[in-house]
Amino acid sequence: MSTWEVYLINFGVLLLGYVIVRLCIWDSMRLPKPPKERQTTEPGTALDAGPLAERVNQARLHYEGELRLSQDAFKKPLLVEQKREQLSQLAFFQRAPEPEPHEKDEGLSLMFV
Repeated sequence: MSTWEVYLINFGVLLLGYVIVRLCIWDSMRLPKPPKERQTTEPGTALDAGPLAERVNQARLHYEGELRLSQDAFKKPLLVEQKREQLSQLAFFQRAPEPEPHEKDEGLSLMFV
């Protein structure tokens, strides 16, 4: 057998193995799982959520009412201005210092490496 024949046979076997594994994975994910059987023999009882939903709705309305009262709309512009002042003090928003002027050297400058 030549080198190419060994190479192609090995490649074909690996490719066939990959395709089989890939199809098995795809098939296991594609099939729906059977529903689990209930082990209990007791009949189920329904929960009446009417009174609970009514109480939750009342609590939500009460919370929203308190939230509206706690918001001071007239203080918002002051808070925005205060935050703007705090941000303007940060270094990122400051002007960069002017670079120092370079000294002019009239003589001959040599660089040694």
